[in-house]
Parts: sequence; C-alpha cells; structure tokens
Amino acid sequence: MFTVSVDKVGEIAVFGCRGKIERADAAYRLLRAVLAEPQSRAVILDLTKLGDIRNVAIGVLWFLQRWADSRRIQFKLFNPTRAVRNRLEHNSAKIRFHIARFDEVMALVGPRESTYAMSA
Repeated sequence: MFTVSVDKVGEIAVFGCRGKIERADAAYRLLRAVLAEPQSRAVILDLTKLGDIRNVAIGVLWFLQRWADSRRIQFKLFNPTRAVRNRLEHNSAKIRFHIARFDEVMALVGPRESTYAMSA
C-alpha cells in the first residue's frame, strides 16, 4: 500500500512517500498530491520510506519534474532507498532526476524554520 503526506515549510512542500508505487492508482495519488501545491517554490519528495517503484511511477516522476520546471519550481528527490535508487539509475539513460543531498534540503527548509523560530 502507498501513502503520501505533505508538510509545508514556508513555500516548500515536502512529500513523505511510504510503501510501494507498483500500480497506476498509487502513482496518480502522488501526482494529484503534488499538483495540488502549485504555489510552492520547491517540491521535495522524501523517498526514505518508499520500498519500490515501477515504470508508471518513473513516468509520473518525469512528468512532475517537467511540470515543476515549467513553473520554475525546484523539484528534488531525497534519500531514495536502495531499490528505488536502482530503478532510477536503471532508467537514467532516458530520464535524469535530481537526487538532493541532505545539505541541499536543509538549505531549502532550514533558514525558513529559523526565521519562524526567531519571530516566535
């Protein structure tokens, strides 16, 4: 079973993906969740708890990357599991995804949190 949640940090949308994306309905659930956040300046997909993906999910990720690029939204994949990374790398000849390092993600979300903390 696949679930997706969203946490907003200022203008950054962080999507937590859990389970496996093996069928089209799961991939489209992710698609709908991300498309519901068009005001974000960055979209981060946290793949830490995503067990595996199939080709339909790679197609959705490719579409989301192009959608984000066309709107000048940063689109980053974060911390994919070994199985997910292998699938992404296997398809990298056709599609290249940006897999963000921890420091890149913190640079996006960190300063916003500290700004809010100072105003509290």
